[in-house]
Amino acid sequence: MIVENSQAEKLIRSKTNEEQFNAVQMLKNAVVAAGAGSGKTRVISYRYAYLICVRGYKVAEILTLTFTDKAATQMHEKIYEVLKEIAEHKEVDTSIQRAKQALEDFQDARIQTLDSYASSIVKNQGRLYGLSPDFIIDLEKTREEAEREALQFALEHKENQYLKNFIGTQNFESKAKSLFAQTIDTQSSLSKAINFEKDFEKQKKHILHEYGTITKKIKDFFQTAFSIFNEIDDKKEMTSAAYKNLALFYQDNTELVFPPLDSIASFFHDENKTLKQELYACLKTFYTFQKIDNRTKKEGPLLDIKNIIRESKILYAELSSIILYIFNAPTTQELYKLLSLFQEKWNTKKRRSLILSYKDISDLALEILTHHYETRESEKQSYKAIMIDEFQDNNLEQKNLLYLLAEKPVSKKDFMPEIPSENQLEPEKLFFVGDEKQSIYRFRGADVSVFRGLQEAFDSSIQLSTNFRSHPSLITSFNSLFGGADYPQSMKSFIQNQTGERILDVDKTRASIFLKPSHIIEGEEFPLFEAEYHGVRAQNAKEKLIQSEDEIQAAIHFCFHVSEGEETEEDTGESEEKNKATKNTSSNEDETLTKDEAEAFFTANKISELIKNSEGELSFSDFVLLFRSYTKQNYYEKYFRNLGIPYISESIRSFFSDAPVNDIFSLLRLLVFPYDSLAYASFFHSPFVRLSLEGVNTCIYFLKNKTESETPNLFDTGIVESLNEEDKERFLSAKERFENLELLSKQLNVGELLSHIWYTEGYRYETLWNKDVALFSELYDFLFELACRLDRKGQGLVDFIKILDELESGESKLEDMDIPLERAGAVRMMSIHKSKGLEFPIVFVCGFANEARRFGSGDDVYYDENFGLSLNFPKDPLIQDCSSNYFYVKSKALTELKEQAEIRRLIYVAFTRAEKALYVTASINLTKEDKKNIAKLEDENSNQIEGILRVKYKAQMDAAEKPDRKYISKEFSKPGNIMLSFLYPILNDFLEPNILKPNNSIKPFLLEEIPQYLESDVEKKKKRLRHSLSDMQKITAPLYIEYKEKKIHEEKSHYVYPSNFEKEENTTLFSYNKLLPKGKENQYAELDAVFASFTNKQFA
Repeated sequence: MIVENSQAEKLIRSKTNEEQFNAVQMLKNAVVAAGAGSGKTRVISYRYAYLICVRGYKVAEILTLTFTDKAATQMHEKIYEVLKEIAEHKEVDTSIQRAKQALEDFQDARIQTLDSYASSIVKNQGRLYGLSPDFIIDLEKTREEAEREALQFALEHKENQYLKNFIGTQNFESKAKSLFAQTIDTQSSLSKAINFEKDFEKQKKHILHEYGTITKKIKDFFQTAFSIFNEIDDKKEMTSAAYKNLALFYQDNTELVFPPLDSIASFFHDENKTLKQELYACLKTFYTFQKIDNRTKKEGPLLDIKNIIRESKILYAELSSIILYIFNAPTTQELYKLLSLFQEKWNTKKRRSLILSYKDISDLALEILTHHYETRESEKQSYKAIMIDEFQDNNLEQKNLLYLLAEKPVSKKDFMPEIPSENQLEPEKLFFVGDEKQSIYRFRGADVSVFRGLQEAFDSSIQLSTNFRSHPSLITSFNSLFGGADYPQSMKSFIQNQTGERILDVDKTRASIFLKPSHIIEGEEFPLFEAEYHGVRAQNAKEKLIQSEDEIQAAIHFCFHVSEGEETEEDTGESEEKNKATKNTSSNEDETLTKDEAEAFFTANKISELIKNSEGELSFSDFVLLFRSYTKQNYYEKYFRNLGIPYISESIRSFFSDAPVNDIFSLLRLLVFPYDSLAYASFFHSPFVRLSLEGVNTCIYFLKNKTESETPNLFDTGIVESLNEEDKERFLSAKERFENLELLSKQLNVGELLSHIWYTEGYRYETLWNKDVALFSELYDFLFELACRLDRKGQGLVDFIKILDELESGESKLEDMDIPLERAGAVRMMSIHKSKGLEFPIVFVCGFANEARRFGSGDDVYYDENFGLSLNFPKDPLIQDCSSNYFYVKSKALTELKEQAEIRRLIYVAFTRAEKALYVTASINLTKEDKKNIAKLEDENSNQIEGILRVKYKAQMDAAEKPDRKYISKEFSKPGNIMLSFLYPILNDFLEPNILKPNNSIKPFLLEEIPQYLESDVEKKKKRLRHSLSDMQKITAPLYIEYKEKKIHEEKSHYVYPSNFEKEENTTLFSYNKLLPKGKENQYAELDAVFASFTNKQFA
């Protein structure tokens, strides 16, 4: 029963703004477009409460789905808090009673990821498809196994001539993995196998149609041009170079006749060499025609022919790619047969091993709900409402699954094994929440066009247009950068559209990061994979979006490092030595920092300055560094350590740069491989032993000079006699401890062994004495997490050493370590993807000009939903200027456009994490041509950095090729995948003098130049961080006393870091005995006594 004007409804209304409340009480299937900082979690939480308290739903009748486990946990907590808040309301009515009952029933709440829900369907009904319910989902393992199987399969078929042709002279292993493993593992699943035979027939049909259409156009073009040429009788024109070039061509080429369609169709089954030669000849003729040099500018027949030739260039690119596909059609067909065999083999292996991917589970859940009446009806009846968060990161299959759950009741007689349409859905069951501008997981299968399609399908789409997160100055800047609005804006900038919605009125001529309809070529539709930006308002904004002169000061800082030299491909991080090699040195050998080092040092220095000048308002935890990729992160770690800035990172790039990992790795390696001389030397020189260099050399010399008949002994008594007294004592102590560790390594699992080394062997205290090393103590947490993962899999120390070997060599990366990093008082470093859903007072987006990787680099295969697989065959030397075959070219071009669309969204996610200020750092490389153009701007009162940015924009526009940007007008095209290239048009728009845009005097950003730093500049800023013993005693004595007075049971439950068993919000030291189980309380008694002695006055 619905409760009207209830206490709960009044409370919910008071906690939401008008837009949010409209979404909360929506009584039909709806899509809520919630931009950054607009309160989407609040909307979902209060809608949940609204359905419970006002609509009378039960907790178990609401299915709430999220994108990640972390988001599900946070949503669970938030919804519980909201219900608790309502339940505690003083004026009790039916709605309040419902909230109280919901709290009692909250264990029945279904708040989970969509993948988790799909998994539950498969566990219950997978037996229908011969799948045991005890399967596990492991993406990494399925990928590794797929690659292993692919290589084995390719080796079994290495004599296959078609496979040989495809691989050519390239790396056999990588080509095998990309062709078989990547294709089948990412595009196929247990229940949704690729029908390669059907795809080939679709490609054949389409290619024949395109061949017929294009050859007809070419024939018409060719004949028209020839007719125009024959009618030229103007003597002046006949003496021109253009006419002579045409006359020379037409001496031997008066007609162009392509082989008929039926001949081409036969080539798909029987390679006809005569036909192949005919096609080569036709292509050669047409290639020559479209290359004819015709520079005519004057109106007349020669200009008409010039225009035909220009159009012919596009037709040649199409035709040459079609013919290359035709020539490789037999190879395609045979490779498809191999792929089909591998697909069957791989799916069989997955069924037996029960190790599946998320795609396997999602596709199978969809299959079950589509074809099994009882299961679908049961699930439909279980839920009255379904809410889905972050739906922009989902795809068509997941939308279809939700449609099945929202279908109106049907009888078994009327049941159809198909996806219901919108009018077949229950009218108020689905509630989608998302933001098309934040869809950045395309590499995981997300398809933003599905979310945008939903907005068009439902007439109840709601825009949340108030940003509660960011400062008004940032919000107005975002409207200018992303939406193309003038800066600043007032509330009058928001006008009412036809549906009554208030939208931002933007200047159609302004550039913007997101595309606007005015950027699209006339006649082309706005692509569904592109996001549209809608204006955002600040919280409580009424007449003006910016309320004071103070707020008009831009809070976005673009910081540029400028270097000179010829333009080269962006370094993507594979070779740091290449970057180092670009260093310049002056006569006094004071080296200049590279561009990446300069950006990193500038960032570290800027953060120090901001904190120093904030008079205590800012701390290190207020800052975050965002990277598109982690390849340059090691520079930032280096300079943060140099300047004494504490940091934590989601992905460690300097894992083996320093202690403690190298020292612990050497010790563990020595336990497994006792005659590893490098590990032996590292161990004896590490803090575990601390032998002098002379002592280490003595040990190594002694071992190397053993005769072959003698068994090497790491702690041979003969070594002791050659050591000085101090080294001798340390050597003997190490011998005893090492022998104990050898015994423990056979008894303990890897995690337990690491804990023993960290605490009992005392390495942890090395990180307390020396802050230089303390910054690396976090690395132990990652090391410990790696060990725990192996322990859970039942693997041992040898496997752990193997993993560390791969990490050290670069064969694998330390990523996706799911441990919380919430330590107070440290700058965060993370990828833009990891930052999604988070917010920080001050954001630095670093390496804005760095390229992640070039489009299509290394991609041998693309997959298109319409035509299936497209393969990148080797180029044919007899077909000139042909990059690849038809389907590969089309798929690659579409992929590039989608990737560019995602870069726009990636920039949006990065910028909108900021609450108070945003800093963006980038490096610009000037070519000789750039410097010439900059000199021409000197008379325009443009400062140096502004002139550089305008020149770089012009160079970018000159390089933009219209045919490559199918639907975007050239003025707004963004070549490449460097994020800075998307910013140049906006910067130029505000920097270029323009009397038509008087507001350009006020800019939504500030510009700052990053200096050309020298190594000596770093040395001046470097902090000396090592504490003396007396300093350490002074610091720890009062803190230790303070902590000993606390009782251990007073500690709240929280994540305890393996490297630091102390309360995160308390930086004091304490007695380790208090954390030990009963019976082991005295294990650290001696250590406690040492710390307790610090209270003695002689140490004070």
